[in-house]
Amino acid sequence: MLGDKEVDYDRNFRLYLNTKLSNPKFSPNIYGKSMVINYTVTLKVCYLNTINLALLHKEQCRRIKIKME
Repeated sequence: MLGDKEVDYDRNFRLYLNTKLSNPKFSPNIYGKSMVINYTVTLKVCYLNTINLALLHKEQCRRIKIKME
């Protein structure tokens, strides 16, 4: 139902909305009827991801070295 009219519904329909607001305010009603995903990327997150990748690479190199000995 859309207002007082019945409309056809397609299960493959998707609606994606985005905003440039860093902290948008949505009502509980919106959160209840949708999936809100926060894709905020901050300098701290980038820094931590870089450190994590470096540590993973270091660990992989260590494992390869141990296997070769």
